[in-house]
Amino acid sequence: MKVIRFGIILIISFLLISASILIQANSTFGEGSHTRQIRGRTELSAGLPNKASFSSVEVFDVNGNGQDELYLGGAGRGSVKTAGIHAFEYDKESKEWKRFGTGLPEQSSGKYYGALSFGDVNGDGNVDLIAPLHTQWYSGDKNGIEVYLGNGSGGFSLKHTIDTGESVTEADVSDIDGDGFIDIAVSSNSAIRVWFGAGSVINWTEKSPPKAGNEITGMDAGDLNHDGLLDLVGCPYSNSIAIRMYIQTSKRTWDEIEFKHVKSEAFGIKITDMDADGNSDIIYGTRNEGIKAWLGNGGGSIGGTDFQWKDGSAGLHDSGGHWQQLEFQDITGDGKPELIAGNNGGEEVYLYINDQPKGWAWIFTGDITSDDPLLKEDGLIIGGEPYGANFGDWDGDGEWDAAACSWGKGVKAWLINGVGSTGGVTPNNSVPVEYPEGGKTPPKLIGYDEQTRSKIMLYIGVVIAAVIVFVIIFFYYKKK
Repeated sequence: MKVIRFGIILIISFLLISASILIQANSTFGEGSHTRQIRGRTELSAGLPNKASFSSVEVFDVNGNGQDELYLGGAGRGSVKTAGIHAFEYDKESKEWKRFGTGLPEQSSGKYYGALSFGDVNGDGNVDLIAPLHTQWYSGDKNGIEVYLGNGSGGFSLKHTIDTGESVTEADVSDIDGDGFIDIAVSSNSAIRVWFGAGSVINWTEKSPPKAGNEITGMDAGDLNHDGLLDLVGCPYSNSIAIRMYIQTSKRTWDEIEFKHVKSEAFGIKITDMDADGNSDIIYGTRNEGIKAWLGNGGGSIGGTDFQWKDGSAGLHDSGGHWQQLEFQDITGDGKPELIAGNNGGEEVYLYINDQPKGWAWIFTGDITSDDPLLKEDGLIIGGEPYGANFGDWDGDGEWDAAACSWGKGVKAWLINGVGSTGGVTPNNSVPVEYPEGGKTPPKLIGYDEQTRSKIMLYIGVVIAAVIVFVIIFFYYKKK
């Protein structure tokens, strides 16, 4: 019997050790020139769908009433498939979100979408909606880029579909060549592709970079070398580990520049000035490597390509999950934008305070042992698989709030509560605002892949332990 008890103790000990994955957060404080003191967040999700699938959250105040609306393209993979484009605006009187807009495709359309984008395509002063049709990995079979004209008050009408011949994942609407007309860039199954506009809804000219030969997930456009022409970056999903960078050397011509590589795949990517030095920087999310931020030098000269990159990732999570949509807004008023990121390796959305050059500080950590409300405050938990996250002003108070979406668990929104203003008015007029000091190493996150491997190893261990115990018992009784 002693041998049997010993075997049982071995199995229990093995299970306890395998299950002991603890995540803890520690942070210290420092001063900055922030003008807004964040003191917590309040969830306001009443009226938003809680059983639906979306891959990104886009934000715009289409009707100009000072309140941003939420726009979500439906995702067609997983147990809950949500077709169409869904828009919502917060009603301050009822304290609920209401359906917004007319003319957008509904569930019955059977169409699924990637990341949406907005711009005045035809120059009539109204904001239009650009919707990339996503079919790769989804149930839909309709490819193209849909152009919806807006009437300025929330009404939309589909006026044209650009034939892409393949699935497209994310759209960016901007004047890429500087000619005064809106252009459209998208990530696709084979490349970053660009259609240049001329102020017409139906006339578009494709002048794209060379095909990458692999699926591109996230993409963005921005002027990396101060020449007035927008450049492109994109993330690999398959058959490549290279983050693509295309510099527009003259109007509508492209040169690919060597940039960075990942170990596996990358997803969301953005071009922005993270350290407020006047040069564009690049940040992207990866599969199981966390988030990588690179501070640029503007190409070394106007129109130059002598790029030097400094790692600005300190304080960002460097492990776990699939980091999808990344978005920026200056929510603290110091001129440096904060970061919100969706990680579909868990159930949480992450908000980081920008403390460059020291790095980043993760807030809303749910650390109940902390004396600071920013760290004690529960995280932005959405459940399911968070895919998209963004900033917006839901209640029209002039301050940035947050929202996120997931596959299966719909959408959640939060007010980011604070004192002071991002417009330059400091709390108490002179007292500097304190935030957690950036650059501190956050706790390791266990991503989906690691969880799967851990489960497999646990099952194998249990089987091996059971076999050992069986053998011990067998020989014990055989001797008797």
